[in-house]
Amino acid sequence: MTPVELEKLKSEIKAEIMKELENSKGISNWAKVKKSMEPRLKQYKRPHLSRIENSLATLTRYTFAINRVALLKDDTLVDAKNFVSELIDVMVKYSVCSEEKSA
Repeated sequence: MTPVELEKLKSEIKAEIMKELENSKGISNWAKVKKSMEPRLKQYKRPHLSRIENSLATLTRYTFAINRVALLKDDTLVDAKNFVSELIDVMVKYSVCSEEKSA
């Protein structure tokens, strides 16, 4: 096999492996938590929605002692969803401004 053919074969194998890795990636646990909170936050628009999501992510990281929300484990997924839901409940209960006023 010539060096050119070898490089071509390497490129093809690499492309196949990358494609397999992309297809095998599932939805992260944090994405599942975010999906569960989306209906409750639909009245907020960017940039406020981004700030709220970032705040919820930060509180989740500290509460579950993880460095990144992407590291949220399967066994804490239900607790994380409940935690975020309760935070949103508190936020809604004590909110003194509407989305229109803060925009």
